[in-house]
Amino acid sequence: MTLGCGPSWSGRCWNTCPRRRCWPCCPRRGTPSGDLAARLQAWQQAQPARFKYLQFQLTAVQLEVVEAALERLLPTARQERGESPNARGTALYLLARGYLEREGTP
Repeated sequence: MTLGCGPSWSGRCWNTCPRRRCWPCCPRRGTPSGDLAARLQAWQQAQPARFKYLQFQLTAVQLEVVEAALERLLPTARQERGESPNARGTALYLLARGYLEREGTP
């Protein structure tokens, strides 16, 4: 993805631009806001995993137990990651999935 000048233009653009900025003199730049927004949206859609973030507050004892469980599951999580590059997130998922399977809830 080229966000400003391409490789052949970057040196020329830098040397000829009186303000030493790439955007004003780059012929491939498009409109900065619309073009950049479209490129970022396309990049996000091309990503293999769409992450959601969860935040928990734990006591020291709870954190110790959660960390120990995640550490034990990390080898399995690294093998079963699928589309997620996040091994700790996958370990948490496997922990929750295992619990639900034991309880009889899919």
